[in-house]
Amino acid sequence: MLAVFGALRSSPGLTTSMLAVASCLEDAAVVEADWDGGVLGVRLGLPREPGLVSLAAAARTGSEPDLADHGHLLADGTLVVPGPTSADSAIGVWSSVGRRLAEVLVSASVQRPVLVDAGRLSPLSPVSPLIERADCLVVVARPEVEELHALATRIGGFRTATRDRVCILLVGDRPYRAGEVEAQLGVAVIGFLADDRRAAETINGHGRAVSGRTLRRSPLARSARAAAEKLLDHAGARTEAEVAPA
Repeated sequence: MLAVFGALRSSPGLTTSMLAVASCLEDAAVVEADWDGGVLGVRLGLPREPGLVSLAAAARTGSEPDLADHGHLLADGTLVVPGPTSADSAIGVWSSVGRRLAEVLVSASVQRPVLVDAGRLSPLSPVSPLIERADCLVVVARPEVEELHALATRIGGFRTATRDRVCILLVGDRPYRAGEVEAQLGVAVIGFLADDRRAAETINGHGRAVSGRTLRRSPLARSARAAAEKLLDHAGARTEAEVAPA
């Protein structure tokens, strides 16, 4: 499964949401493709290399690089391929070798779930070739009037670009519930992520860490597992990967 995560305007916890879902999938890989510049390396204390830049260099040779050679394993088993922190570098990578990177990630997604942080969704985004190839575009949004109004104006374009392979992941369940959002926008809502600051800070490498058992039982983890299950079903990938056991 290849799922691209993105958001409109200001990020509603996009990266945290993607990491939470990835932690619930067996052998998942997270690739940072934010064209405004990446944050995962700094946030998680990862080395600059290897990462997206080294993956792009390997992809240019025409070979089929192994994602594991260009990422870092987290404690929960998630493989993270961090992007460059500079927007200029990120845009340069995707503008020059974006279509080849898309091919590499599509190939990698046959063996393991690959989740990509595309950052801000825009018609100008150089990550568009990847979005077109993805099994699913996951739009992360808060269920608030301003964000849902903005999403309503763009959802038709997303459905066209992805051949209707788009879904919504909500951050929080107030003031509008998932069923209301789904009915209003006519697009599947795969769930909502609970507002759980302590668990979110642990996932992001911030704040006071909690034990793995406590994290797995947290409201955020429980809601992320439910969303992961629905994402696999929505992407038609249930035969490719399974939700990690609680």
